[in-house]
Amino acid sequence: MNVRFLSVLLSAFFCAACALGAASAEGASEKPVAPGGNAPKLSVKVFSTRQDRECDWWFRVPPNRASIVSASKGWLGDRIGFFCLVSGIAEKEGDEYEIKISMRAGKKGELKDIGSRTLKGKIGSPNAFYMAPFSAELIFEPSDEFGEYVVEAELEDVKNGGKVSDSARCMYEEWKTPPLADGKPEASIMNFNGDFDPRTLYRLFMSGKNFFRQAGPWYGLNPATYSFYRHAFSKNAFLLPILRGDFKNSSPEQREKIIMLFAFVGEKPFEIEELSPDEVVLQTQTRKIAAKIKDDPYSEISQPAHLDLLWGEFFALGTYKPARRLLDALAFKGDREFARKAASGEIKIDPSDADTLKRLYSGLVCVAADWSIASNLKNRLFNSYVSWAYANDVPAELKASFADFFKRLKSGEIESPSKFSKRVAGKSARKDSAAKDSAAGKGGERKR
Repeated sequence: MNVRFLSVLLSAFFCAACALGAASAEGASEKPVAPGGNAPKLSVKVFSTRQDRECDWWFRVPPNRASIVSASKGWLGDRIGFFCLVSGIAEKEGDEYEIKISMRAGKKGELKDIGSRTLKGKIGSPNAFYMAPFSAELIFEPSDEFGEYVVEAELEDVKNGGKVSDSARCMYEEWKTPPLADGKPEASIMNFNGDFDPRTLYRLFMSGKNFFRQAGPWYGLNPATYSFYRHAFSKNAFLLPILRGDFKNSSPEQREKIIMLFAFVGEKPFEIEELSPDEVVLQTQTRKIAAKIKDDPYSEISQPAHLDLLWGEFFALGTYKPARRLLDALAFKGDREFARKAASGEIKIDPSDADTLKRLYSGLVCVAADWSIASNLKNRLFNSYVSWAYANDVPAELKASFADFFKRLKSGEIESPSKFSKRVAGKSARKDSAAKDSAAGKGGERKR
């Protein structure tokens, strides 16, 4: 077992925690006061998770809306993070604290020290839970025995005295292929960041049709599923050797998806002897297309496909960065009406005029952003990020667009972008699109 003692990529932990707003986690309620006084009880809580170790889901959500997704099982090559929450380290707001947190890890009954840290500062709310500025990461290796593994944390109050400890457990198991998903698994990627279970990812990927394909201008691919599976499998890379091992006995559609996924994540290609003649062509063409994809939605959002790239990343990783970037597209509201009239035929546009097309795309991006943001506010994590961003990370000019968005959302004026698609399809073609008869360019329309 490889255990790494990692620093959370946020400096000055307690100061940052107080400034950003400490939160009570689900399943980790505030502790009762100590007997005989009003001081909160010293406590530490350890939890295991596959959530991002920069802890956006803790630091960039409103108070009391942090949501911890636990990870109770792991597999060969899997990576699981263990984090610590502490509370009751001072009696009242503004008091100084000095604490020491020590961590041990290993197979149950065989724990070894992996690191410790002493922290000093002034406390905010004494009853809130605060995230420690470091974590342990377990990586299971071939030499490890199957069974229960434990990470334990001991919290010592150096200033006032007292020690408490807590631990979290993870079962290391042999991988067993999960049953395939029922219904339309491609629609379930929107719920993955409330789960993060690798078995769910495997099940979604191996079920259903070849969801990478989409007739249209973006390289003949569905940008949302391309982005989702590229990010999700890059994070859960231990599944790639499993897919390679399952390739031989997989269905033709499953084999196609595996070939394409390996191209998108930069995994070693299959040997020609392992493929049929059509699969050799598919592998060659998909890798050429993958090499062409240079779109960076953090540099430019110039078409609706860039929004889909951000959505795919958000649903795969659950991080704040893509969620916040999606909100920037609301600033294009000035061209929304122009795009609506162009799509309905109320005004004629010259597809050879670059400025006109730029304005059209800007409007279409705003329409798509309106619809997708409104539709996904039901995602708890995205909703929390939006609430926090509006209060802490949105400039004044974007707040005006926010206000307009919420006004139209409340009045039911948010329009679906589907009515624009046929009108705009002929105007959004790209020179670098995949050929319509290429292996990656075939397939049905994407349903949204």
